Amino acid sequence: MNQITVLHVAETLRGGIASYLEEILPEQLSRIGAGRLHVLAPAAQLEELPSCLNDNIDTFVESRWRGGNVFRLICAIYRVMKERDVDVVHLHSTFAGVAGRLCLRLLRKRVKVVYCAHGWAFDRDCARWKNFLVNRMELLLSRWTDSIVCISAHDYESALSAGIPADRLVLIRNGISQRKDETSEVKWPEGKRRFLFVGRFDRQKGVDLFVEAMERTGDGAFAYLVGSPVVNEVSFSLPANVQVVDWVPRPVVQHYIASADVVVVPSRWEGFGLIALEAMRAGRPVIAARVGGLSELVADGSTGFLFEPGSVAALAERMRECMGAEADLGGLGERARLLFESRYLADRLNTELLRLYSSLVLAEPYLGTRGGYAAEAAPSGE
Repeated sequence: MNQITVLHVAETLRGGIASYLEEILPEQLSRIGAGRLHVLAPAAQLEELPSCLNDNIDTFVESRWRGGNVFRLICAIYRVMKERDVDVVHLHSTFAGVAGRLCLRLLRKRVKVVYCAHGWAFDRDCARWKNFLVNRMELLLSRWTDSIVCISAHDYESALSAGIPADRLVLIRNGISQRKDETSEVKWPEGKRRFLFVGRFDRQKGVDLFVEAMERTGDGAFAYLVGSPVVNEVSFSLPANVQVVDWVPRPVVQHYIASADVVVVPSRWEGFGLIALEAMRAGRPVIAARVGGLSELVADGSTGFLFEPGSVAALAERMRECMGAEADLGGLGERARLLFESRYLADRLNTELLRLYSSLVLAEPYLGTRGGYAAEAAPSGE
């Protein structure tokens, strides 16, 4: 690859952003070179980054208030941009998108700006006036952005509906590597259907819905919740058939996925849903809410099941279907794995991102999906 220097900026790493960076940073380090790849991230979360980065990391100290992180991140970006010659700044998620584009606008440096919301904040299930304000903000900031990466067809269509210009948008679906981590034993109670939730314990991820559905399924099921509260936490009481496991290293998460029967993703809104993709890689069926990118990932009845978002009754019904003797979980999981291999590999993600950087810096034609995109139908998995 031609000599391009890239700076990745993240205001937080926990959750999907860490998974995303884990897939793209080692490949970019290999293709771009150690001296030309840099990451700016919160100092307290560096364990979430791939260990191969070594001296490529700059940090900032987080504020107790996330809004305060915008100011601190602006200062950190200003410092890094003064110290380094950068061609592309890739901003990850809403807060980094705000801080980065404001700072770079003030600096007026000749640098290409790539932004990925990792799920639009204006798609949240919250007050309409809040979504309207976020939408106006994203419209304004899009003027100061060379390319906006949409991680799913849903995100792409949401951006168009919100008025963001098509010539700013590119569709680069998420992907993960095909590697298989070494397995280790996870102890589950004998004779029970094994359900798994992985994610933040907050309203968006719907952990409260899952816990209530587990209570309704009764003694024939058992679930682990892998995660912890991060933002907008919700309260819930654990029934006897649910146990909490705090955040664990990503390889250990894969062990939990591989040992589960079904992975449940009950999000109230979701730009993509990487945990569903990780389940598909492991050949595990997914029960997911019919929202956002999850509707694209899960082929209902073929690779898993979809349910109406926010409905505990509908989720519990799908879970009970998976507990029946006639449930073909093996067949569902195998079709899920084949769908992952055919469409969501990290090699494709990395190739498209590097092509995008080159097109912006070197004025090369971009061969991916920009403007004029027609949404594909959800895959059948057959």
